[in-house]
Amino acid sequence: MQTGFNVDETAKGMPHDAAVAISRSRDVQVRGCQFLALGGSGVVVGNASRNVSVESSTFVSTGQSAIIMVGNASTQPSDATIANNTIDGVGQMLASAGGVVIS
Repeated sequence: MQTGFNVDETAKGMPHDAAVAISRSRDVQVRGCQFLALGGSGVVVGNASRNVSVESSTFVSTGQSAIIMVGNASTQPSDATIANNTIDGVGQMLASAGGVVIS
């Protein structure tokens, strides 16, 4: 059940299957959304994305983490806002999942 651990073909360590994947993007808003009973994550942000906000959304019974911000020294997302979300029951399939993961 734990497949797809690479954010891209050269990176290791984090699952990347998500309902919404934001990559190499800027000025993106995820607001007022519902992520219910997912096998993967709700939102994954990576690859130097900037000015991304995830606000006022609901994440319930996700297989992995609700929100993941992932990157290394040169690809970590910046200027992100995560606020006023409801998160319950993460990690149904990946025990090391968290509500919000910043890696």
